[in-house]
Amino acid sequence: MISVMGKEYGDKKAVLFAPYDIEELELMIPYMRTMQTSLPEVNVILRSRSFCENIWKSAYVEEKLKTLESSKNFFIDDSWQIRPQSYLDSFLLVCGKTTSRYSFPFLSLSPALVLFAKEKVLDEELGKCLESLTPEEFIQIVKTFQKEHQQWAKSIARYREDNLYHFGKASEYLAKYLLRNLFKVDFIKEVAVSLKT
Repeated sequence: MISVMGKEYGDKKAVLFAPYDIEELELMIPYMRTMQTSLPEVNVILRSRSFCENIWKSAYVEEKLKTLESSKNFFIDDSWQIRPQSYLDSFLLVCGKTTSRYSFPFLSLSPALVLFAKEKVLDEELGKCLESLTPEEFIQIVKTFQKEHQQWAKSIARYREDNLYHFGKASEYLAKYLLRNLFKVDFIKEVAVSLKT
């Protein structure tokens, strides 16, 4: 159990892989295979994009995933929106071009490992960017992230608190902004008047 800013979070025992396209999937498969054998106690969750791209449903992809799917610690999240449980269970997001690299740390209080990045595309307080790794180097990095998860969670929570405005209340603030600036409605006055009548 991890305690961050007065909230308790369950133990995280998964790594979430989120390839943006088939090319990234092909590059991530050796890492997933190595994880299954070197870290069998860690679940591997693959974020599939089959909901929006038919190539993910092809025989080619099915063949590529066949060896991974035979393992008990391999799961596919192919929902339209990523399942909240995938975020809650994962102590690390492994990705490339996907924009989830920005949202995952804030929502899960876990870092992102951005692979295949020729330049820094993520703040160092939210994870790491690496251009290439051997599968063995990858395992060492995963072990380090897993061991340091509590420190990452606390650091990301502080970063989120200091840098994200209206976190968890964006819809409320947006609605008030639109009413006030677009429709010229004073929300507090209007609500108070309507409650009195």
